[in-house]
Amino acid sequence: MPQPPESEPRGGAAPGDVGRSVSEPSSTVAVPVTTLRKRAEFLATRKGARWACPLFVLEAIKRPDASAEQTARFGFTVSKKVGGAVERNRIKRRLRAAVSQLQAQWARPDFDYVLIARRPALDTPFQTITRDLATAIQRVNTQRPASASGRKPPRRGKPS
Repeated sequence: MPQPPESEPRGGAAPGDVGRSVSEPSSTVAVPVTTLRKRAEFLATRKGARWACPLFVLEAIKRPDASAEQTARFGFTVSKKVGGAVERNRIKRRLRAAVSQLQAQWARPDFDYVLIARRPALDTPFQTITRDLATAIQRVNTQRPASASGRKPPRRGKPS
């Protein structure tokens, strides 16, 4: 029976390589993601800046109580229209992994971000997800909130 090479521990991967894909650079440090938990926090981001791409929609808003927490917070939404529970959870894991790689470099600590996933995020290469996420974070950090960005408020009452 052939023995594994001495440089590779038994079991396949080194302890630090567990969960790391082959294409992921080893210099990237994954940072734990602070997540939004309450519905009100998710709804608050609807009033902020928004950026859409084929993989997801990113919404962001500056927190009024930013001094209390010194880290960016992220929320993840994947609707049932995207797929079954297994597919939704896989998309969420992929987006969370991309956020953990990029948040230290791109996310502002006084902001809340919500990622609304779309179906193509399931099969798209991970590098494309991280590239699009970096672009989206840059865009929403420089946009003005929805009320000041030129979006019209919804009409109320009867049309005249």
